[in-house]
Amino acid sequence: MIEDEPPAGGEPPWSLVEVSARYRELFPEARAPQTVAEVRTLVTNMTAAKGDAYLPYWVSLAWLGQAAVPYYLEAYPRTARAEGRVRLLFFSMSYGATNAAAYQLGLTALQDRATLVRYRACMLLGRAGRKDAPPALRALLQHESLRTRDDAARAIWEVEQRG
Repeated sequence: MIEDEPPAGGEPPWSLVEVSARYRELFPEARAPQTVAEVRTLVTNMTAAKGDAYLPYWVSLAWLGQAAVPYYLEAYPRTARAEGRVRLLFFSMSYGATNAAAYQLGLTALQDRATLVRYRACMLLGRAGRKDAPPALRALLQHESLRTRDDAARAIWEVEQRG
């Protein structure tokens, strides 16, 4: 159980962060979610959208900052499309070092069937710089995909450089 896991319902357990004026200008319909159910709907829509259609959902979620990440972790196993799973990792990447849900998402996604998802998981864990990441990453050094082996080696190197 992660300490910042979202509650089943009720009042939002977050405070809002400022979203850039440029995003507000580009997506005037985007607004901060008010309920946990609304956050979950935005995450589902963001992961299901094709192409750039995810952007208005992401801008609404951006108001939450790292408070959105536990909802990304929650959505990951239900996200059918690799493109959606990549988004979950990409928008969690800045928080891997400080947010338990982001770090767990990275660890979980190392086993994904899609190369690009594993790549983002390696990036997240490498950028997090946590000393407990290399054992999970080393397991990928034997992966059948050369790209995945390279991504894991790069992430291990990055963690060791932060040492």
